Amino acid sequence: MEVLTRSLRFITAILCLFFAGCATFKPVSFWFEGGNGSVIDPITISRARLINLKAKLSSPEIANLGSAWDAYHSGKFLEIVGDETAVDQYYLAAKNSRCLISKVDFRDPASQDIFEVAQLLYHESLRRFLRLAHKHNRVQISKGIRICLNNTTYFLPLVTHDFPWQIADFNDWRVVGQYASRDITTSKISSGVGVPLVVVRQRCQAFLNAACAFVPDQITFPATALLSDDGMALELFNPLQLDQVEIGGRPQPLANNLTADIAYQQQFHEDSRLAGFLYPSSTDRDGKLIFLEPFQPQKIPIVFVHGLLSSPAAWSDVYNELRSDPNIRKTYQFWAFQYSTGEPFIKSAQELRRELNEAFACYSNLDVHQNLTRTILIGHSMGGLISKVMISESGDKVWQAIANVPLDDIHASSVVKQQLSERFFFSPHPLVSRVVYIAAPHEGSEMAGRLLGRVASASVRQEDEYYQSLLRNNPGAFKNSVTRGLPTSIDMLDPEQPFLDLLAALPRNNCAITHTILGNGCRTLSLAPSDGVVSVRSARQKTSVSEKQIPATHNGLLRDKETFSELNRILKQHAKILPENPLPNLGSADIIQFRPRYQVE
Repeated sequence: MEVLTRSLRFITAILCLFFAGCATFKPVSFWFEGGNGSVIDPITISRARLINLKAKLSSPEIANLGSAWDAYHSGKFLEIVGDETAVDQYYLAAKNSRCLISKVDFRDPASQDIFEVAQLLYHESLRRFLRLAHKHNRVQISKGIRICLNNTTYFLPLVTHDFPWQIADFNDWRVVGQYASRDITTSKISSGVGVPLVVVRQRCQAFLNAACAFVPDQITFPATALLSDDGMALELFNPLQLDQVEIGGRPQPLANNLTADIAYQQQFHEDSRLAGFLYPSSTDRDGKLIFLEPFQPQKIPIVFVHGLLSSPAAWSDVYNELRSDPNIRKTYQFWAFQYSTGEPFIKSAQELRRELNEAFACYSNLDVHQNLTRTILIGHSMGGLISKVMISESGDKVWQAIANVPLDDIHASSVVKQQLSERFFFSPHPLVSRVVYIAAPHEGSEMAGRLLGRVASASVRQEDEYYQSLLRNNPGAFKNSVTRGLPTSIDMLDPEQPFLDLLAALPRNNCAITHTILGNGCRTLSLAPSDGVVSVRSARQKTSVSEKQIPATHNGLLRDKETFSELNRILKQHAKILPENPLPNLGSADIIQFRPRYQVE
């Protein structure tokens, strides 16, 4: 029987992935690290050889170039036979060619050829050096990269520029090579000097603090590596902050790849969207706020809230597009809310409220209230409904929808009462000033009420022990609709269920501006315009100050250029508006008092 149940859940999950449409099905993708050795030269070296041959660059005046070629050839041979001293030879090749680049005299007719050959040789040698240094455990973050030349061992120090990350976060990296992901429509790449890297940050217990709770155990970010002018330090530049550097006293564009870190994270980071749907009550699946970079007080938070059967990975393309805009990344910091999508979305809203409170408490000693109170929620599908709850006032209406008696009359411990209070009594969150709905089913989705929705709802396994105990200890205290069990996320999206009408009728924060982006590229079974999952009628919101209709599907909206353009417009507009009523200088205890309105003594 258990095997049959598991099979049913698996089949349901697959059906939901293909038909329910909130999830972005992860296609086959690949990642090949750059700087991999082979008998055949890479294109950069082949091109350098060709220029070198045509220009006959072998005069004594450019001896550094000859030394660089010799070291490269030696390194290549040693790499092929598996000798780790290839690291030292590639470093020597990169150092010699780097010094030559700084000294090129462009008054010499041959200077352009010399510069181009040295640049190509430098970049390929540096790529291989950086890859092999990690492969052979030559990197010690506190000291640098171990170099062994002429019977002398020393460390090449690491120097970072303009990162919000600390040096301890640079504990691993990958040289950017070839990669692909159909979840990302465009790679944001610029040519220039330096070698683009994906830095893989692993949580370090020695450097844990309160803020680390919001940064995932593993997260990636882009960097560009160069040797210093004298070749005696490895400099790591933040391409999200810098677009040029000085080489030999002349400004040069900085090479960057602002998409590779997102593609790498997608490729190698575990995605638990199915488990979060089928087993939502697991204790390790409480909703959590994720910072995609360390907290930066000068920036406004954007919180991405994913939809049903989905995860923060669904926002990869949107994140890639928004972060690549220099004005947006200068003004905003990106957060994501991850939650179990099988839970009722009102519970997920409670978890998001709690996480925002904790984030505020973590930084309450900083003068950052103005930017925190300008937080924007961008919610896709069911994530839009969670965002809607965050700007709504419950009063006692939500509680009365499930209970026949006041909360004070419930027989339960103070802890359980507090949990009920936090879930069913809420006010608009003071940090949220704008919400963008993307394909949000304000009036539900037909699929939730049809056979597929019923089968999917039946497959969700909830183990809410305290709720079952609550029912046993309070006979007749709750409505018949909830005595059979907590409604699942799909139950709450059924247009025939009363909760959506209740949510629509709740008062909302008039200071919170809302926008709507919806798809009309498909038809419902009744031939009404829709995105294939949510009808245009259901996705529309009268209170929104703007509405953008796009001929796209439910998931396609997160990969559509018109969506990117509309979000860009909204964010740039938001950056110009200061909050009318910024929060006073509150402490961590004060912000908690905003949540919930009903307090259990």
